[in-house]
Amino acid sequence: MIIFSVIFIFSLLIIAVGYRFYLGKKLEKLQLKQFEKMDHMHPEKSKHLLLIHFSSDHLNKLEEILCKEEIPALSIIFIGPQWMFNVKEKAWTRHRLTHIAWKKQDDDFIGISTLFVRKENSKVVFHNDAVKYLKNTFFLNRGY
Repeated sequence: MIIFSVIFIFSLLIIAVGYRFYLGKKLEKLQLKQFEKMDHMHPEKSKHLLLIHFSSDHLNKLEEILCKEEIPALSIIFIGPQWMFNVKEKAWTRHRLTHIAWKKQDDDFIGISTLFVRKENSKVVFHNDAVKYLKNTFFLNRGY
């Protein structure tokens, strides 16, 4: 009976690891598809895709960073009201913006500010702290 229990638990672990691997590959494909969509919308390809919700705690810091000339052109998906998108579009002229309309009943992506980075080997890596990544990547040792 103990051997059966051990085999059963081991089998469940193998299935869980396999399913996790499957979901990771599926998510990777979805992220690459999003980059491909952005590439079709804008002729210049970007290896950075910033997904930001207007309620993000990092919005003000990102606003400051995105206005700096040291930052290369990013593809930005902004989730928020149309009027706020219009303001950001005027402020972030060097970047390629796409708008996703926000409705009060939507609670997906609330507070998000995630940066996706497309690597040379077609892998996509995401950074939940977009401010930290941008500062470390583009402003290292510059006092920002």
